[in-house]
Amino acid sequence: MNTALKLYADIDKALIARLVTLEAAGAYSAGYRVMDLAMIPMNAWLTATTARFFKAGQSGLGDALKYGWRIVPLPAVYAVVVGFALYASADMLPHVLGRSYGAAVDVLK
Repeated sequence: MNTALKLYADIDKALIARLVTLEAAGAYSAGYRVMDLAMIPMNAWLTATTARFFKAGQSGLGDALKYGWRIVPLPAVYAVVVGFALYASADMLPHVLGRSYGAAVDVLK
C-alpha cells in the first residue's frame, strides 16, 4: 500500500514532464518537495490521531466529530504559520537550490 501511495503522490511529476518542458517539471518538483517537507509534522500528527478518531467513532459519529473539533486548532494554526513562512521564504529557493530553479518560486507561492 505504501508503494501505491507514493506512486499516487509522485505521478504528477512524470505527467508534467510529458506535457510541458523538463524545466517546468523540475520547478514543480522542487516546489512540491519543499511543501512535502513542510508537511512531515502534519502527516505525523494525523497518523498519531487516527486511532483516537476510530476509538471516538465507536460511540458514534457525534463523538468522532466532537473529537475532531477539539483537536482542529493545532493543525489549523500550523497550516497558517507554515503557509505564511513558505510564501515569505519562497524567494530564497533559487539561492538554496541554484539559479536554474527560479521558476520554483512561483510554484511554491
